[in-house]
Amino acid sequence: MLVCLGTPSDPTVPAALLPAVALRLSRATGLPLRSIPRPDSPPQALADLLAASGPWLAPLPLDPGLALAQGSWAEALGAWRQPTLLVVDQAQLVTGIPAASTALLERWSVPLLGLLQWGGGWDAAARRRDRLPWLGLLSDTEGPDPDADPAALLLLSWNRWRDRLS
Repeated sequence: MLVCLGTPSDPTVPAALLPAVALRLSRATGLPLRSIPRPDSPPQALADLLAASGPWLAPLPLDPGLALAQGSWAEALGAWRQPTLLVVDQAQLVTGIPAASTALLERWSVPLLGLLQWGGGWDAAARRRDRLPWLGLLSDTEGPDPDADPAALLLLSWNRWRDRLS
């Protein structure tokens, strides 16, 4: 799963941001994209997604902390032990969103593979100071970017997931 948090000024951030991120990762890795046709029902949506065979990527069009009638996505992702990548837009780096997102997912025991920065420049020293499980930068532009390798980022996250299982 690919998730990100919205902001009070723009709660639509996940729906606007994640399709482009998912498409870049899918192209780089060959993993098929899955949509979430019923995002208001996390248990049913996860059951539908997990019925598909093989690995896949699915961008969540809602903030995972949003309270829904059947609980939140964060709660469901933790209960279903669904590996999750947290995407942070470059504009969110100057806020508490990366740390708050990580804390939310950890609170619900979501298997967090790591954080991906979408766009901007990579500040390795600042990311180390965050003490969050950053995977790296995913450029928001097509073309060569020495700091952004989507396939390498996904491979790193897969290795983290495998290590958690063993």
